[in-house]
Amino acid sequence: MKKQAVMRRKGIGFLAGLMIFSFDVFAQGGGMAHNLNGRSAYLSAGNKFKYTSSFTVELWAYSASWNVTTPQAIVSCYENGGYRIALNDPSAPQTQCLSAVLYTGTDNYVCYPLANLTAGWHHIAMAYTGGSLALWIDGRKVAVKSVSGTPSYHPSNAWLIGAEAGTGSSPAGWYFKGYVDEIKIWNTAVSEANIRDWMHRPLVSAHSQIANLMAYYMANEGSGTTLNDIASSLGGDPVADKLTSVSGTWTTSYAPISNISSSTRALWQAKGTASSDTCQGLWMNSTASWTPAKFEVFGGNALDDTSVADLPSTVDIRSARIWQFDRSGTLTVNISVDLKEAGLSSLYVGGLAASQYKLLYRSSTTGTFSVKASATSVVNGVVTFASVSAADGYYAVARANTVPVVTTTAITNITDVAATGGGTVTTDGGSAVTARGICWNTTGSPTIADSKTIDGSGTGTFVSQLTGLSPLTTYYVRAYATNAKGRAYGKQMIFTTQGSSSAQASNIQASGITLTAATFTWQRGTGSNCAVFMARTSSGTASPVNKTTYTANSVFGQGSQIGSTGWYCVYNGTGTSVTVSGLAKGQTYRIHVCEYNGNKRKEIYNSATAYNNPVNVVTLSFTTWNGNAWDGGRPDASIDAVIAGNYTVGVNDNGADLVAASLRITAGDTLFVNPGHTATVKGNTVIEGELVIKSDATGDGAFFDNGISGMITVERYISPNQWHLISSP
Repeated sequence: MKKQAVMRRKGIGFLAGLMIFSFDVFAQGGGMAHNLNGRSAYLSAGNKFKYTSSFTVELWAYSASWNVTTPQAIVSCYENGGYRIALNDPSAPQTQCLSAVLYTGTDNYVCYPLANLTAGWHHIAMAYTGGSLALWIDGRKVAVKSVSGTPSYHPSNAWLIGAEAGTGSSPAGWYFKGYVDEIKIWNTAVSEANIRDWMHRPLVSAHSQIANLMAYYMANEGSGTTLNDIASSLGGDPVADKLTSVSGTWTTSYAPISNISSSTRALWQAKGTASSDTCQGLWMNSTASWTPAKFEVFGGNALDDTSVADLPSTVDIRSARIWQFDRSGTLTVNISVDLKEAGLSSLYVGGLAASQYKLLYRSSTTGTFSVKASATSVVNGVVTFASVSAADGYYAVARANTVPVVTTTAITNITDVAATGGGTVTTDGGSAVTARGICWNTTGSPTIADSKTIDGSGTGTFVSQLTGLSPLTTYYVRAYATNAKGRAYGKQMIFTTQGSSSAQASNIQASGITLTAATFTWQRGTGSNCAVFMARTSSGTASPVNKTTYTANSVFGQGSQIGSTGWYCVYNGTGTSVTVSGLAKGQTYRIHVCEYNGNKRKEIYNSATAYNNPVNVVTLSFTTWNGNAWDGGRPDASIDAVIAGNYTVGVNDNGADLVAASLRITAGDTLFVNPGHTATVKGNTVIEGELVIKSDATGDGAFFDNGISGMITVERYISPNQWHLISSP
């Protein structure tokens, strides 16, 4: 069913889905369309196609300017009933629109703005399902309306294309100026998939709804006044209903209809604008608009994954998916392919240079591909091939694998005999990384023939340990990674090992722990000195920097800090103990003693761990009276206090008054407040034992707080030889 063995052209791009197809090689020139002059020309089917249940009418139509100012009917059997597709229908609820109307006792309109239609060919369809009316433009449902009632029609008027129907066979004006092609009438609502899949190709018997095809006019006659209905030859309605042309002429069609095999689907992409839609991950754009005589048709075979068949020698792997292009005119386009699209993702390698992706070409369905172009950019997995001279044929995307890309990380944890290095394999170059690690020597540009580590395989970051080094020696280090293409090395790093270090200090012991201070002792190692570091943390170790002198201060936070790590130097010398103050109550601190050798600014620190080094200590969160002393120091207005042994205000603590942030008296214990003294609690008091406020002839004791729970006894001095009234609440 070729249209004169050609592709029929247009100037606007459309999307029909993700397609599988194989094109013939098309000649230039075209199939035909019917030209309606906008004054007197129209097509008539007579008194036909008046359906009261589901139906669909679809066709391709061309206008040099869709935004018309007078009414123009594209399809009409409307006269006191019926349906119509028209431009600028004055009865439509929207002005300047392409509308479809169906009468079911009332007019039901669906509309689309004419301003949205660019000059050229568009596919137009109206579909009635018995419950709704839909308008389709270029395979997209642009409007839908619920419909009640049953369609009704004028009993004798004609079904027309290009003019408004009247009461009989003659039109009532509204002449359409433009071309029409590929006219289809169905007695069912054609599915969305079938509208999109078949709008760009001639109908064949494989169409899933072919039995509902009532008429099909390919408009390919090219002469005469009859457009033949070929629905019956495809398995549709056996009655042929011809279209008769009145004053119409014939013209070359550039409508986007491809001659393709019956078992395939196709996508049309031609250009009246700068960019195409997408077909199976591929799209095109041009720096200039294309004329209607220029077009590009392309589609893919929908295969996923990759292939190594039919490759040129300069690439290693290609997409199993192949796109076919068919074009008219001399076209230079930018071709983009999204390699993160599901079916192409196995071809994508993050970090691979754009030039390693190739656009392959061959002129026929078999044979070895050649390299058409190298990619000019890769952005978020989208590979672009710039300024490609498009040719008819078959295209695939390929990858030329390379050696991996690897970086070397900085050398850390340097001691006299060891260090830590590593690297990152940022891309495998398209071939699996089978070995990676670092290599080093003392002369420069090391290779795996020198000392090396093997640290797994694949991409990503790895850590390597350099061992067996000599003290005070300069080493050169590079990361390496190996794949089937070869071996790559990262940037060279240079470092020098430290002088001989000493054995580490051990067995840190904490004592005298109070709310704000603690005393620490340790056993020395073999260094000439030791530096003691403390941090407000419960984990980790201090990592003093070699050749750095740290000034000590036993008030926490006042000595030198290691960078911004929170580790402060609280001691530096040859001794074995320090008392640290300036701590916060109820907090965990960690202390690490680091032996070192070397004079000022030449220190070589041993930051290793050892037995009981480092250790944690927790400061007291409150101070407790045990009957003899406070374990965390005498309380004040900021410190909580616990009475865990009898305490007398005015006797203990040298007879001073008692002040605390909060107070708890444990069971079996008593707090006495002697006459003339006070106990002041800023917060609450919990009495599990007893609070006794005493009195004598000289004065009363006093107790102040914000809330008491428990028992309190108040004693009152009574003057002798006097009468007193005693009562209680």
